[in-house]
Amino acid sequence: MSIFPNQLRVGDRFTDADGEWEIASNPQGYRGGKDVEARVQRVDRPETQRVMTWPAYERLAIRRQSHS
Repeated sequence: MSIFPNQLRVGDRFTDADGEWEIASNPQGYRGGKDVEARVQRVDRPETQRVMTWPAYERLAIRRQSHS
């Protein structure tokens, strides 16, 4: 699934060069809505929590678990 950063939800997952990450907080826009940040953590390692920032116009490839 490809979405904009402001559409992220807690629990969404993505992979980058450092491994698999999970969104740990709702996204927050700043700089007049030009950037979006959220807290993320490595899957199965909550002690790795950090803040990541993306340009608001950049699409992100994420995996979202369906809620049934």
